[in-house]
This record gives sequence, C-alpha cells and structure tokens, in this order.
Amino acid sequence: MVSVEGVWRKHKNTMKLTEILDEDGPMVLQLFGSNPESFQKATLALEHLDHITEININSGCPVKKVLKSGSGTALMKDPVLLGNIVNSVRKSTKKTVSVKMRSGFDFSSLNYVECAKVCEQEGADLVILHPRTAKMMFSGTANWEHIKILKSEVKIKVVGNGDILNIHDAERMMEQTGCDSVMVGRAVFGNPWFFKNEIKKLDVEFIKTLLCHVNLAVKFYGKERAHRLMKKHLIYYVKGLDVFGRDKRVFYDEIMKSQNVEEEIKIVENFIDG
Repeated sequence: MVSVEGVWRKHKNTMKLTEILDEDGPMVLQLFGSNPESFQKATLALEHLDHITEININSGCPVKKVLKSGSGTALMKDPVLLGNIVNSVRKSTKKTVSVKMRSGFDFSSLNYVECAKVCEQEGADLVILHPRTAKMMFSGTANWEHIKILKSEVKIKVVGNGDILNIHDAERMMEQTGCDSVMVGRAVFGNPWFFKNEIKKLDVEFIKTLLCHVNLAVKFYGKERAHRLMKKHLIYYVKGLDVFGRDKRVFYDEIMKSQNVEEEIKIVENFIDG
C-alpha cells in the first residue's frame, strides 16, 4: 500500500516500498490516494519496473487516517471519482489494473456493485471485494453473499476476500460465491504454513522459518529497520501457539523492549528453551 503522491514525487522511503528481492517477483503494487492526476503520474513512474506486473487501486482501506485524505473506502462515496482514477491508471499502463473495495462505506451505502461496474467500464481487469463496510473495520462477519452477487453483475474477474482463516475457508468461499480466486489477508501473518494447510506448531521448522524471515529482513532492510519491523512479525509468529515455554505477554513485552535483531533472536531462543 503505497501513496501515489510519494511515488510520483519519488520520495525515498516511498520508493523503497516498490522494491523486492529478485526471487520474490512478480509483485502487485497497491496505490492509494484521491487525485486522478496523481494516480496517472505515479503509474507512469512505475511503468518501467518489470517486477511490478499489476497496479491495484485501493478503495477499501477503512483506517481513519486514510479516509480523512479522501482515499481508501472514501472513494466509494464518489463512484465518478473512482472511475476517473481507474481510467487514469488504465490509460497509463500496460500492466494489469485491479481495484480493491469493500461493500460500501456503511450499511446505508452498500454500493459495491455500482462501483465495480464503474471500474469495469473504465478498464479495470478485476475487482477484489472484502464484504464488510468501512465502518465495520474488521469486526463482525464478512458477508460472502455480496461476493456472489458481484460475480453475477460484472464480466471481469472477481476476487473474494475476508474471513479466510484456512485453506478450507478459501475453498468454501469459491464454492459458495463462484469467485475467480481468493485473497488471503491477516490469517497468514506469522503463519506461512497456511499455504501448506498445516497447523503452526513450535518445532524445528518453526525456528528455521522464523530465523530465515529475520535474515531476509536484515538482507533487504538492513539491521536497524529489520529490528523494528520484526518486532510485530515475531509477535504474529507466536500468536496462536498453544504452547510457548512461558507467558506470551512476557514475551511480547521483552520483544518490544529489545534493542537489536540479535537481542530479538536471544529472546525467542530463551523462551523456547524455557
């Protein structure tokens, strides 16, 4: 999720978000903003990057900071503006163009079908629907029926998203809604075993995977930034484990107080040994 303003102005920290390790391509880059001209400039600035094969327009983020700028799900309040943004991106790239959206801003404005049709008309190749409203954030239950309805209303591909906690949920979503594919979100944080349909457990593979993640973060970001980023990832890894040596709250506190990557690793090893 990258700011269009930061991309076209080539801000250093923003452009770092467009980079990946060679072995991790291809990449879908999600852009957020509210100005069609800025979307056009940002898309043109990214066109030469071959590892980015798809531009995704964010009209689904429910975070207040994003909404205040008129971005994210706020775009669904103005389908014409959303359409103009899609058009500005479509005419500026040969890459795949997709749009991530929610069911609407709130229950009084469930306009996902209208918005998706506008996106389709303006050249989007696919839409991704998280069937909650912006007001719901991540509370309640995702209404998969909205995905089914949307699939019947547009000709472009529809990707389903929301409440997919395991492979069986993904299969069930596709069966119930007829969507073309699924997007998995928070369920994979700290749990790459999701894609193997295996239960996360504290064993040798767990430690190897965690250390691999740390080492890759150091390789890509450098030790200082990797240390900051890995704090949240280490907590995600431990979340959901039934057995973890000692109280998880103590682990969380020690990780957050750690001063460097080496200290983070020692904390993990101490808890495992304990």
